[in-house]
This record gives sequence, C-alpha cells and structure tokens, in this order.
Amino acid sequence: MSSVSSGSPRRPLLVVAVIAVTVGLGWWIGTEIAHKRAADRNRAAAERVRAAAERERASDAAEARKERQEQQEEQRLETLDDAIDTANRELLRAAKAGRRTDVARAETALTRASQRRNAAHKPPAHRPKDPYVRELDSFPVKEPPLFAQQMTWSEDDHVLFLSVSRAYLCLKDPADRLRRVRETYAPVERRLRRAGIKDFEIVVTPVTPQAPTRSDALAKGAAGTVTLTNRGRAC
Repeated sequence: MSSVSSGSPRRPLLVVAVIAVTVGLGWWIGTEIAHKRAADRNRAAAERVRAAAERERASDAAEARKERQEQQEEQRLETLDDAIDTANRELLRAAKAGRRTDVARAETALTRASQRRNAAHKPPAHRPKDPYVRELDSFPVKEPPLFAQQMTWSEDDHVLFLSVSRAYLCLKDPADRLRRVRETYAPVERRLRRAGIKDFEIVVTPVTPQAPTRSDALAKGAAGTVTLTNRGRAC
C-alpha cells in the first residue's frame, strides 16, 4: 500500500512566491525612491529658480528706488539752484536801479538760498590734494560778502580774478567795499599760507564779456593786504 505526500511541491512554489514578492517590493521601493529623488531635485531646481527670480525682482526694485531717489535729489538741487538764480537776478536788477532797500532784501534772499544749497550739497568723496584747487572748488560764488558773479584763474599762478557787478559794488561806500573784499580774501589767504602757498592774490573786476585783466581791477588782495584801486574808489 503506497501513499503520496502533498507537502513537498508547495514549498518551492512558496519560496518562488516570496522571492517574487521580495523582488517586486524591492523594485517598487527603488522606483519610489527614484521618484522621490527626482521630485526632490525638481523641487530644489524650482526653488533655485524662484529664489533667483526673487533676487532679480529685489535687485530691480532696489535699482528703481535708487533711480527715483537720484531723480528726486536732482530735482531738489535744481529747485535750490533756481532759487539762487532768481535771488541773484533780483540783486543785479536792484543794484542797477540803485534801489538800496531792494538790494538788501535780495542779499538776504540770496544768502539764505546759498546756505540751503550748500547744506544740501554732498561733499566729494575725494578732495583734490592741491590746496589751491581745493579752495577754488569751494569758493563762494554768488555768496556773501562779495557776491562774485564769476571767477577766472590760470594753472600757471595763484591769481584769482573775481568778477562782480560794478553797480552792486559801487552802491556800497568805499569802506564797505574794502571790508567785503578783505573778508573774501583773508580767510583763503591764511589757509593757503599755512599750506605753503604764499603768493595768492585776488583781483576784483567788473563783469565783462572779455577775460578780466589787472587793468580792469576795482580792488586787489595780495601779500596779506587789500586795497581799492582808483577805479574802485571813484565809482
């Protein structure tokens, strides 16, 4: 009498099934990991793109703000310059007409306008090394006490020609003319002398279409002394 066992064939099938499941699970896990890594890479790339776009927008916004601020500053300085020009024109008109009260009023307005402009002016980051050039850069044109209209100089010497309104200067009495020239000349002369420049001169002349010359002088400042010329005393 014989018998047939049914357990042996099932074990290989079970092993194969376990292997298949294991392989399939491994493949699925590997696929999921690959998908996750790809998704992470995509998210990282998208984040880099987004961050770059934000940086570009921030940079553009900062540049736009800077441009607006520069434009506003230019407009503000132009407004201050216009105020100086307006007050200066009134000063010249009043002096030409001999209106002393209006001249005094225009002097006050021009002085205040110049002070506001100077306060708004940003000093240069690097000033010239030459002390004479530094003085020229900061010399008070259309400012008290002389209210010079133009300045002319040469690179060959330390002689500064200051052109003024003849009508304005001659409206003052001789002592006041001399005081205004002295207060313009003396501070610059002292600073330059301390810097080793001892031949600084100013020559005050009327405003003319041509280049000013010494023969036109109304006043002079040299060697620490200020004088009115015959023209400057007699006007």
